[in-house]
Amino acid sequence: MPWTARTRGHCRQRGLEKQVFSVVGRRQIEKRVREHQADKWCKKFFAVDHLRVALALVLLPFRSLRGLAVAVQAGGLLNPGGEKPLVGRSSLIDAFAHRSWTFFAAVYQDVVEAVRKRRPPPTPGRRRTARSIKLIDATTLPLIHRLVGVFLGTQGRAAAKLNLRIDEPTHLPESLVVTAGRWHERRTVERLMDWSQGGITYIFDRGYFCLRLFERLIDTGHYFVTLLKDGVTFWTLDERKRFRGRWQEGFQLLRDSLVELAAPGGHLFLRLVEALDEEGHHWKVLTNHFDLSALEVCVLYRKRWAIENFFRALKRQLNLREYAVANANAVLIIILCTLMAYCLAQALVFGATRPVTLAEAIQMLQTLSAWVFAAVTHALGPPAAQALPPGSPSEEAPLLVTLLLTS
Repeated sequence: MPWTARTRGHCRQRGLEKQVFSVVGRRQIEKRVREHQADKWCKKFFAVDHLRVALALVLLPFRSLRGLAVAVQAGGLLNPGGEKPLVGRSSLIDAFAHRSWTFFAAVYQDVVEAVRKRRPPPTPGRRRTARSIKLIDATTLPLIHRLVGVFLGTQGRAAAKLNLRIDEPTHLPESLVVTAGRWHERRTVERLMDWSQGGITYIFDRGYFCLRLFERLIDTGHYFVTLLKDGVTFWTLDERKRFRGRWQEGFQLLRDSLVELAAPGGHLFLRLVEALDEEGHHWKVLTNHFDLSALEVCVLYRKRWAIENFFRALKRQLNLREYAVANANAVLIIILCTLMAYCLAQALVFGATRPVTLAEAIQMLQTLSAWVFAAVTHALGPPAAQALPPGSPSEEAPLLVTLLLTS
């Protein structure tokens, strides 16, 4: 659906706050404020207003806190009819520096849970697949050199590494770990995984190849799908099937074998599926899934490309890599608010009456400009006094998303 003036008017008439920003309710946010004591340090700039301004920073064309401070002044983009600033420049910068990012993490978790409930029920497909699929990957975010003491990257530059686990059907981030840029992904991958329940299939690239990790996944009843790392020694025990080179769904299957690898805790018996894709790349997919066909294993690993599109949307459309902030706490707040904006765009996709792509949804949020800020203001405004019916539940569901910071 191309973005036109008619589409803009349609979104405005339908009420953007009812379609998208209703997932951020003030009552729930105030509950998080009390839990994390977010208003303990405020200087008349409260946590709810801080969240509103931080979302505007992500959705509107601001690349620094200085530009945001100019926009909240009287007559600015976010305060066109105001006679006084929404917040002073020093109070705004101090809030990003001192207000704890854990409050924004809790609100972000509530947004993810609310958007997940808006997803329409999936249509059953004919192809077999894993019951629960999670995608794991990491990306590096360049920062200004002043943060090199906290986020040390390669070649002496300042960079933060964003490690994520997203759910495959909904493409929503579930677990997040932020580390220094020079930390290897294998040091944080176990924190991204959910060890409380079994039967989950984790898909990751060869950068996470670790035999100790494979042993733990197998012992806890999980599955994994990854690529065989170059230079790894293995022994072929049985060639389960050799294919005749017929193309199916973009793959030319070569062979399906049972292999043995020497792990620290003993020998691992895994399945190795070899295939060629349409670009001529030789895939060597390693997995402990023995109940799926060779083609289904290759199709399952191809789903990993969704997390690459996820990072592309964060960097290219939401401009996560272009912010100039000089405080580690502000970096974490901007990362969390960018993920919130992504989830709000997914909510727009899930609730649209017509087919809307994620790129179009993000463009809608950004093109609405000041209307978005007005919608957030309305959604975070004082709620109407409504008495709860007797016997109605007042507590929210337990949080399932985790965020850890490792410097």
